[in-house]
Formats: sequence, structure tokens, C-alpha cells
Amino acid sequence: MTKGFPFEYVGNLHIHTTHSDGGGGVKEVTEAARAVGLDFIILNDHSYLTQLHLEDQGYYKGILVLVGSEIGASSHHYLAFNITHQVNDESYSPQEVIDAVNLQGGFGFLAHPFEKGMHFLQNNVAYTWRDWSVKGYAGICIWNFSSRWKENVRSFWHGIFHLIFKKYTLKGPSKKTLATWDRLCSEGRVVAIGGS
Repeated sequence: MTKGFPFEYVGNLHIHTTHSDGGGGVKEVTEAARAVGLDFIILNDHSYLTQLHLEDQGYYKGILVLVGSEIGASSHHYLAFNITHQVNDESYSPQEVIDAVNLQGGFGFLAHPFEKGMHFLQNNVAYTWRDWSVKGYAGICIWNFSSRWKENVRSFWHGIFHLIFKKYTLKGPSKKTLATWDRLCSEGRVVAIGGS
């Protein structure tokens, strides 16, 4: 990753592998990242962080691979970075999850806070963030490819159309998410990220 000045590193901070609900292993995901010109990726499998997974961190043919975790069961998904032990997502409140990540020297982001789910499949299941009283998080994910794609799909064929023509059908962050981020920023610095 040698770049001149000024420089920019392009990456994806929210990727799943076959350790949770992703479609490929670390090698396949890294190859896909290289194919689209990314400099780095961060793997955030659902509630999965083992020593073996942490050993996946490193450079793969010029792509930096880091490992975090997406913590959360039915709601309040939290992208945790720089942790070495999985945080219990079954019995902790959202604030306790954030505190446990911070105690490890980690930091995190509220993931897809206003996700709507897929209307025709998955019973419209959405993994939204509901507790806005929490403190101590680094920021929020203002845009998530999968969440924005799912909420626009009305049928199987509609989903295929959206996949083929995603350049023309994909939406940016929702107005509600941007308004929430704006409100949070008026109270203090809140980093915004996006992911897949």
C-alpha cells in the first residue's frame, strides 16, 4: 500500500465470510476485494471471533485484512473493532455491549441503524438500532449496501433486476439516517462509515 501524498485508502469495513452468513471464505473475499481495487477489508462475522479467525489478519497479496465482529442477535447490531474476545450478545444490553468492547480497548459503530428488511422474504426481518440513549460508541454506519438493497426488493425477479442494474437502482443513505447522524453530531463528534 505505497501511495504518494495526498493519499487515500479505500476499503470495506463490514464484510461477512462463511464463518457467519457470507458467501465466501477469507481467500475468496480477499480476491473479490482485489478485483474491485480495495486496499483493505475488515471482516465482521456475526458473533464470531476466535483466535483462529484473528490469525486471518494480515496482508494477502497487497490487501490488508483485519478482523472484528458484528455483535447483536435480533437488534442493536454493533460493529466492534480491535477486540480479542467475543462479546456476549445474548444477555448484554446495547450499552453493556459497547462498554465490553471499550473495556477491551476496542471501539465500534452502530450498524445499519434504520434497516427495513426485505418486504417479500425473511418476514421483513430488520436489524435496527432502537436504543439511542447509549454512549461511548465511535460512530454509526450511515450506509449499508445489503440493507439498502433489501428494502427495495419486492419480489424475486425485482431482486435480480436490482442486482444486475445496481448502478442505477441503488440508493444512498436514508434521510432518516442522515438526520439522526446530524442530530448526533450536534451533540459531539460521531464518525460515519459505510459498508456492504
